[in-house]
Amino acid sequence: YYQLSTGGPDGRPLQQKIFAFDRGQERAGNRMRAWVFAPGQVAANLEQRPGDWNAVDPATMLSFPEACAFQWSALPRGFEGVVTRTRCTFESRSFGQAVSPDMRYAVFPDRFEWEESLHGADGEVLVSTGGKLVASRD
Repeated sequence: YYQLSTGGPDGRPLQQKIFAFDRGQERAGNRMRAWVFAPGQVAANLEQRPGDWNAVDPATMLSFPEACAFQWSALPRGFEGVVTRTRCTFESRSFGQAVSPDMRYAVFPDRFEWEESLHGADGEVLVSTGGKLVASRD
């Protein structure tokens, strides 16, 4: 689960996502899918309320096509998950058009890196992190 908010950790959530890894024995690789809550669907900071997880109904969340699953691979000191716009496109209600994402998440013992750009139907960037964002542990 992650949450992007305005105004710090207790601010209004802009986006709340749940991620799930494919653990099936028949899987061809390490894949992770994402689901997004509608604005206001759940209260902020869901990670702090483990009891509320049972009330989450995946059918009420926005999901993405199978082609948009993150493909994970090992790095020298961590793991990297990637979605490329050449294989993933979906119709976005937020942008009112087809969107193709370029996303990279990387997990290391001491940090998490996140890069994300969403491209519109014409190939132009609609929104981007503007480079790598890094979260680290103190």
